[in-house]
Amino acid sequence: MEITAITYGDTVILRPDASIDSRSATHLERKIVELLDGGSHQLVIDFSVVDHLTSEGIRILLMAAKRLDAVDGGMALCSLNEHVKTIFEVSGLTSYFRIAPSREEAIAQLDPGPAAPKPSRLLSMALKLLGGGSRSHKQETSQSKGKGHAKLSSKVAELLTGRGSSATSESSPRKNTRKHGSSPGDSARGKTSS
Repeated sequence: MEITAITYGDTVILRPDASIDSRSATHLERKIVELLDGGSHQLVIDFSVVDHLTSEGIRILLMAAKRLDAVDGGMALCSLNEHVKTIFEVSGLTSYFRIAPSREEAIAQLDPGPAAPKPSRLLSMALKLLGGGSRSHKQETSQSKGKGHAKLSSKVAELLTGRGSSATSESSPRKNTRKHGSSPGDSARGKTSS
């Protein structure tokens, strides 16, 4: 596999010339590690010639994204064909990576702007299971969905970790749903219900 590297300002654009499978992935990994060790903080991977991507290739992209995130860097992918796009969609990683239709748009996505919201703990746990660490992910562009999903994800994560039970019981006091009779403790306190 040949990998063309082009420097554009602070961004390095990598263009692999073949599919990224178990044989060629190590070559891509060596090139990315070399760039990151050399101080590169912004990468664009140009998929215009890549017609297939295996799980080994995804692992390398996750590794690169995690390392770049640790140094406040960034990575964007561009020019994905339909087959490669489908691989990212099926694996659930379209919201984890910045994906753009062209190099120019990928570079623009790496320009520093407002800080992206942190991912929910549930997404972070899922990414750790996939080997991606706790990287900030690209949020949905819809304002109406973004905050609601973040709150819901946080609540689900709290419930899964057992941290949400006390907060839930404090924020929503139990209501007495009995209509007739009294509860066992009422007579001891001198209360009766009608």
